[in-house]
Amino acid sequence: MNKRIRKIIGYILIILGIALPLFAFTKLTVNSFMSRSRYVSYKDEFQKIDPDSLKKREEEIIEYNKKIKNQSEKAVVDPFEANDYRANYELKTIGQDEIFAYMIIPKIDVIKPIYLDASYDHLDKGFAQIEGTGLPVGGRGTRCVIAGHRGWYGDTFLLHADELESGDEIFIDRGSEVLTYYVTDKEIIDANDWKSLEPKEDEDMLTLLTCHPPIPPFPDRLLVNAVRRSDEIKEDFIEESSEKTDENPSGKITVKKIDLDKLISSTKVSNKTLITNIVIYTFTLIGYIALFFTIYKFIRFLKKEKRGAKQLKR
Repeated sequence: MNKRIRKIIGYILIILGIALPLFAFTKLTVNSFMSRSRYVSYKDEFQKIDPDSLKKREEEIIEYNKKIKNQSEKAVVDPFEANDYRANYELKTIGQDEIFAYMIIPKIDVIKPIYLDASYDHLDKGFAQIEGTGLPVGGRGTRCVIAGHRGWYGDTFLLHADELESGDEIFIDRGSEVLTYYVTDKEIIDANDWKSLEPKEDEDMLTLLTCHPPIPPFPDRLLVNAVRRSDEIKEDFIEESSEKTDENPSGKITVKKIDLDKLISSTKVSNKTLITNIVIYTFTLIGYIALFFTIYKFIRFLKKEKRGAKQLKR
């Protein structure tokens, strides 16, 4: 193998060595920047729903939560171990892969969709309600359990869930209303300790469930418990609108939307979250500079070799 071939192979290996991790960092950066615009798109789509369809949806949701509340035993499946499991909700007004709501956690910079059924595909795109627990619509005596990865390919998700402390806010935006939950405590449980997820009679609860610790093999589960108190619901960051659209000419659907700029500017993001974001953006920028510089040097080398070959022919 001559020197020229070795150099070409060397450049190709360097480019691949930069490009492969850069792809992951690019995905992390894009998802971070796109989360707000995706939330706005969800709100715009919700406003197009026909009022009659929305009413039927609410009736189905109420019936589902009643059924779950009356079940003596909850059939709960660990979403991180049963990758192929798909739940059957039998909800006619909600599509299987439709976004049900949005969850916003300012302290750890989370703005992600919530799906029904914690399947592999849903957890790859956002968070998901675990079958056998209440839907995320609020109500005394209910406990909705939302699953999310502790970091995943191309997204940080609940990487810093352990940073949440008592009093921190979790917002559930379901289109027509915004529910505010306040963190009360955290627990570390065994992966199959589903008794810890039982609802409490007089409380409206939300529980985040993720892997613990955040490195393989993830033997345990971290729970972040939060409660909703009707007398403490914050309206400071919530905008209300009722616009007419082609799909909804009467403008009867009132949409509540969180003012993200106002909310985030008033909330102290955890230091670990800030450092993680800075590292991701910095590595992405440096990666692209290194990639373009290496490609530039490779092209110059090829041109130089081409000129040298022409001169030899003369």
